[in-house]
Amino acid sequence: MYWAPENPNYDKNPLASWLNSTHTWSSGRLQSLLTNEDQIQSGKMVKFGINGFGRIGRLVTRAAFLTGKATVVAINDPFIDVDYMVYMFKYDSTHGRFHGEVKAVDGKLVINGHAITIYHERDPAGIPWADAGAEYVVESTGVFTNLEKASAHFKGGAKRVIISAPSADAPMFVMGVNHMNYDNSMKIVSNASCTTNCLAPIAKVIHENFFIIEGLMSTVHAVTATQKTVDGPSGKLWRDGRGASQNIIPASTGAAKAVGKVIPELNGKLTGMAFRVPTPNVSVVDLTVRLEKPAKYEDIKRVIKEAAEGPMKGILGYTEDAVVSTDFNSDVRSSIFDAGAGLALTEHFVKLVSWYDNEYGYSHRVIDLMLHMMSKDEMSSPAPDASAPGGAPGAPEGERGPPPAPPNLSSNRRLQQTQAQVDEVVDLMRINVDKCLERDQKLSELDDRADALQAGASQFESSAGKLKNKYFWKNCKMMIIMAIIGIMLVGVLYLYFFY
Repeated sequence: MYWAPENPNYDKNPLASWLNSTHTWSSGRLQSLLTNEDQIQSGKMVKFGINGFGRIGRLVTRAAFLTGKATVVAINDPFIDVDYMVYMFKYDSTHGRFHGEVKAVDGKLVINGHAITIYHERDPAGIPWADAGAEYVVESTGVFTNLEKASAHFKGGAKRVIISAPSADAPMFVMGVNHMNYDNSMKIVSNASCTTNCLAPIAKVIHENFFIIEGLMSTVHAVTATQKTVDGPSGKLWRDGRGASQNIIPASTGAAKAVGKVIPELNGKLTGMAFRVPTPNVSVVDLTVRLEKPAKYEDIKRVIKEAAEGPMKGILGYTEDAVVSTDFNSDVRSSIFDAGAGLALTEHFVKLVSWYDNEYGYSHRVIDLMLHMMSKDEMSSPAPDASAPGGAPGAPEGERGPPPAPPNLSSNRRLQQTQAQVDEVVDLMRINVDKCLERDQKLSELDDRADALQAGASQFESSAGKLKNKYFWKNCKMMIIMAIIGIMLVGVLYLYFFY
């Protein structure tokens, strides 16, 4: 469920954690939904389009509605009609059903009352982004990943393009690592890969504190849509054509080398590979490094925890729990360091382990990068014209133009959004009440078993006492008889030898 990432340990205290998480999540999401249209109409939110409604495209859309900080105004996909988009967005085998209103109206995708324009263009140059009001475009087809191909979006009116994949020539950014290096002269940027987003925060913290000499990375990666369900042809990379659900498949990855692009000091010091495994989601990075500065494993845990709770909060996580991959499904963080899974051979040679939701966490970073770009662009934009409607912010009251029109958000729209959110909270309540009842039943069964065991133990103790007494007296009688026999034998021998 969507509130789980806010409290990854909710299973430990299900009722209290559920109440806290549900309250926090529902109130925050309800507020964001109620103000979403206001922000759109007043120009405070970033408006963006998505090219490619695949795994990342759909989850970026979910992330936008979940955070309430950005809004999708247009989606382009030449292979999916709007009715199928409704189905694909509403139902997700990995992250669950979208608990909101999703429907198709007049050729548009309508989510929680917000209408999204749909295009079906094969050529990015033919997508009229400006007509829909999209200033930013998320390029998530996996096809147009270099500067030349991605620049085609500008012909339709886009101002910025974010490639949701590694790029050979576009500037690459990882939130929490090098996002501060973005400037508004960069029209096309890459959000790197999900694995780079997991590896780079860990590498940054370790390098800044202990200096990485060199390192090797392996990622145990969940299956993706590019793999084969059964054995099939795969061009030059023959192993990639083997059945995804049947095999652990060694594969190449540029994630470790890409860290050198976002952290120049590590350029040429890291490389790695991937193992594709038959799990639907959540992957894990295994980073083995040599350190110049000696460090005990406890020191490494400490600096990572400080970063996770401080400057990298929300990007980097830290856990000492005995976790497994499904514990991080739908986790919005980029990288969650597993303190209990790593180890150190010496103070200069260590292995570090970090988990990541390769779909959902990455999709949230796309939104975060877009928001960061917008904030930088706004800072560099010229000051408002005093002659424009509303006047300059500092102009006297009499010299200002007419105030901007208030947002036109109908009561029906608000009511629909509120009702959808209430329905979602009710669904959450039902699910978690069922969990609590199930656990109460299990606890009751355990109590009954404990009582039965205690009764059995008492009965056993009583029987043991009786047997102990019984055999004690038997032993006493036997000893007396043997003593009498012994005395009699001594007497007989005495009479025999002396008389």
